[in-house]
Amino acid sequence: MSENMLDNSGLSERASIKSVSVKWGLISGAIGIVFYLILMLGELYTVTGVSFVGLIPFVIVILMAMKEFKANGDGYMSYGEGLKIAVLISLIGGAMLAVFSLIYTQLIDTEMIARMREEVVMKLEEQGKSDEEIEMGMKFVDVFSNPYLGFILTIIKNVFVGFILSLVISAIAKNNNPELEV
Repeated sequence: MSENMLDNSGLSERASIKSVSVKWGLISGAIGIVFYLILMLGELYTVTGVSFVGLIPFVIVILMAMKEFKANGDGYMSYGEGLKIAVLISLIGGAMLAVFSLIYTQLIDTEMIARMREEVVMKLEEQGKSDEEIEMGMKFVDVFSNPYLGFILTIIKNVFVGFILSLVISAIAKNNNPELEV
């Protein structure tokens, strides 16, 4: 029998969506944490658009996972398999980042949220907003700076972004098995 089909115990050696996704989800989470630390320690979180740079390694991780899935399997990956891989990577990486972010803001840099609030006030003042508008804006900021809401939103955002990216990446990376197509 083919070495990709069965090992001595009769279990499949083919790369599973779960095994590939867990491995690359952990890698994605680690990269996300490093990127988060760079943003926080470099105080780059106030720079508009810098978070989009974090999408580059995220896309590379998804592509590498899909490549591994195909290489350690039968060489094929359907569009649906690609979507599952990317969404699971996003969920695992997002959960890791959310846990780290919560620990960071609650135990390591407890003043970060206060600094972010000050930045928002300064920007609103620079835009010539009235005191009432600033107060209203700060109520909005307070809701979204809740660390526990941030935990949930980090995971949701990561999965959403991963899903959107996977729609395109899976279409490009898929390689359907012609024997299974009707």
